Amino acid sequence: MSTIQEVVPMRGSEQGIALLIDSWRNQIKYDQQYREFQQNAIEAIQRVQKKNPDYKGVIKWKVDETHLKRFGMKKLCIIDNGEGSSRNNQNSNFGCGAKIAGLSYNRAGLIYKSWKDGKGFAIKFLRNGRGEYGMAKINGRSSFPLSKEDKPEEIGEHGCMVTLLGDTDKQN
Repeated sequence: MSTIQEVVPMRGSEQGIALLIDSWRNQIKYDQQYREFQQNAIEAIQRVQKKNPDYKGVIKWKVDETHLKRFGMKKLCIIDNGEGSSRNNQNSNFGCGAKIAGLSYNRAGLIYKSWKDGKGFAIKFLRNGRGEYGMAKINGRSSFPLSKEDKPEEIGEHGCMVTLLGDTDKQN
């Protein structure tokens, strides 16, 4: 795996965003992140069901098997077969609640893998050593194509998988 060379900061004041996320850690319950990710998965499936009412959605919480094989560490993930990444969620908030709650308790990061029309891409949000939150950037890129082997069996042509990395790489 390549070494992360920089983090693309979130918009707004970098210090303000970092302060917000760090203070949320002390103000929200640990399990809020799970509710946020679950709700995003439900909404992603409902968007598919608006086009196809017979569509059977799947949401599954489990160990990220790919991460376990590559790094030998168990990390929790959520997988859904909703529409994949979208900017048109119910509240037009782009999943900010999940990202903020998730990053509050996963300073090592969140890995988002998303598929649309069978094509998958991954991004990673994290907190760097300077306390800044943002997207990892490696060799000038912040999103990376995924192979067929990276796609979990629960996802067909579209869906999303988010892996919660904990506060450290070694946190199980």
